[in-house]
Amino acid sequence: MKLFCTLLLAALLFISGCDASSKATDEESCTETNIAYVSEVTGDSRVAAGDELELSVSFPVNNGCGQFNAFTETEDGNVITIEVEAIYDTCSMCTMDIPTRTAPYTFQAETEGSYTLKFKSSETEFITKTITVN
Repeated sequence: MKLFCTLLLAALLFISGCDASSKATDEESCTETNIAYVSEVTGDSRVAAGDELELSVSFPVNNGCGQFNAFTETEDGNVITIEVEAIYDTCSMCTMDIPTRTAPYTFQAETEGSYTLKFKSSETEFITKTITVN
């Protein structure tokens, strides 16, 4: 009887351990990221050297679960190319609309001059914002 109880306990622990690991794997795979193309950029075009300039960046997401995740920047001299990355919860029920989200983009330059910000608005097109730093 002791052997039976020990085997039963071991089996239950094994089964519960398998269930916990599969649940953790499922939760980890509940997000997906994609590039979201920018539809509008608003904000000032002048800033003092060393100060921060906040721009408002709008972009549509593919469904109601889509949210802002990150900006990806590529710098080439005074030209900065910016992509928006959206994140989606793939384990939730989502509305099938295409809402527009807005996220603040902060620009700061220590050196005076003219800077070109290129926000990716399609595979080949950009919304360009020129910032003058005094």
